Amino acid sequence: MGVLRALGYDGKVSSSFPMNPLGIKNMVVEEAMKNSGISFGSLKNQPLRAVEYLGDPMMAAAAGLVDGLNIRTVLAGGLR
Repeated sequence: MGVLRALGYDGKVSSSFPMNPLGIKNMVVEEAMKNSGISFGSLKNQPLRAVEYLGDPMMAAAAGLVDGLNIRTVLAGGLR
């Protein structure tokens, strides 16, 4: 969710919990963005920096692997 917002997308993310705790997620993302000096959309041209500050290390690893395919690829995922 943090990476999406840093890139300028107001996306919601799923949860493995029966009730998605979006309120908690919003608080965490807002605090992380504030502490990192990042605002909504401020890293739209720097996706790897968005992952560095607000993402999961798996995102960078997956992006690197996909980059080696040398074809246009969209990564998407989730629980549902």
